[in-house]
Amino acid sequence: PDEEISSNLEYAKGYPPYSPYIGSSPTFCHLLHEKVPFCCLRLDKRCQHNYYEDAKAYGFKNKLIIVAAETAGNGLYNFIVPLRAYYRPKKELNPIVLLLDNPPDMHFLDAICWF
Repeated sequence: PDEEISSNLEYAKGYPPYSPYIGSSPTFCHLLHEKVPFCCLRLDKRCQHNYYEDAKAYGFKNKLIIVAAETAGNGLYNFIVPLRAYYRPKKELNPIVLLLDNPPDMHFLDAICWF
């Protein structure tokens, strides 16, 4: 998130509370104090918490990281975790947009909703 958004979001440093994959080593990361509801993880639909209908409406000031994949799995999770590592300054946390052919499973969503 950019500086304006990051001032509204409260981050803590810690280990992700849920790792969905065996072999994923715990990494000290920037985490939200409360996980984001699953409905808010979609950028293409509004929900009861969020009225934006596309990624452009968010007005991100930091450059987006866009990842296209067929499915969400261990490799994608291991790609995201270092992008939220504790040693990265909060102002340099870039929004990550996932373009997936298949809907992610609940285990993946449970893991990334803290980022």
